[in-house]
Amino acid sequence: MWVQSPVLRPQSLRAQFLDLSWQRGSANFFIEDIPFSYSSGPMMAQQLLPLVQQVLHQGEAVCEIYELGAGLGMLSKHLLAACDEAGILGQVNAHVTDFSAPLLAQAQASGAFDRFDGHVQFQCLDAAQASDQITGKMHLCLMMYLLDSIPPYHVGVEGGQLVAYQIESRLDEEAVFIDSSVIPPKLLSAREVIARFQSGEITQNLPLFSQLSQAIEEHWVPCPIYESGMSDSDQVMLTRFLDQASGSDTLRFNTHPAYQTLIQMVARHLTGAGVIMDFGQVRSSQSSDLAPLAKPYLGAQCYSVYFPFLEFVCQELDLEVRVSDFEDHDTQFLIFNPKGACSDAQVQLLAKKNNGQSLVTVIDAIDELTLNSPDDQPQLEALLAGLSEE
Repeated sequence: MWVQSPVLRPQSLRAQFLDLSWQRGSANFFIEDIPFSYSSGPMMAQQLLPLVQQVLHQGEAVCEIYELGAGLGMLSKHLLAACDEAGILGQVNAHVTDFSAPLLAQAQASGAFDRFDGHVQFQCLDAAQASDQITGKMHLCLMMYLLDSIPPYHVGVEGGQLVAYQIESRLDEEAVFIDSSVIPPKLLSAREVIARFQSGEITQNLPLFSQLSQAIEEHWVPCPIYESGMSDSDQVMLTRFLDQASGSDTLRFNTHPAYQTLIQMVARHLTGAGVIMDFGQVRSSQSSDLAPLAKPYLGAQCYSVYFPFLEFVCQELDLEVRVSDFEDHDTQFLIFNPKGACSDAQVQLLAKKNNGQSLVTVIDAIDELTLNSPDDQPQLEALLAGLSEE
């Protein structure tokens, strides 16, 4: 049964749901089983501390740190704590930003930042639209698992032609849903739920919308890029990228205008390092499989970031850029800065090893453990012991 005709990913049913679901605040991580991890914890903060110290060693009186898409701001909190332990808290300001007002409100009310009063500011902003809301310098800008949350355009090359993959959403007409917004709860048929979706009513009922998002089947429909609804400027940018990309006749990857807008905005204010940490590809794939481009959780999804395109955008802006070389679809780092502003600390972050493994590989391994299982405890202890020896 048809639910939604083919549309670009940002207009798809699942993308609409993901955007609305953050009205729940931090509970959304648990309700939709969206992972958050040691990448926003004290271990990652310790890896980033040398970047802060480098700014101060270069003569800046205060290091202005921006975390974009910070959620609850836990990475900023742990980085401030690391600065405090290093005796440099008085020379640091952290700017915790996110597009979700409920998440920021919870971060402010949590008490986690009370000890850092005077060294932290909260700001609700859409990182890709924030150019007129940020003033002053950015000495360090952190974008950790930010891009993978932006519903992208899925693009590729088929038969020598650049195509966009639109998403068609379908539903088993025998599916049954539970509307828990009324007492007693009411059973709804697939047709009733589709009618609510088409009327817009379902967006006011997140539990029901979540059920619909989990139940749909997505079908990827290729269409010529010029018929996809993408802007002319985006098409030109993609064509220029593919002209210089190796193996471009087999590429399947994600992109979005927000990637370029975000990097441009940061570059205007940046004097130090911009750090992008996300899961994605660092090399072109010969596979025609589209599944790795989107990873579903429950009703939500995240999206694999194609780092060669980000590197191309940085080079177009005349920025120095370095990218990690870990396994594809694992966590990667990209660090960019104005020319001449590279530091040893940046290079070390990209190559950081832990007993022969990259730090992000260890983080991903910890995330995969099911901590409720006693069999996982020795493995967890070994991973944490390795990190403490670093």
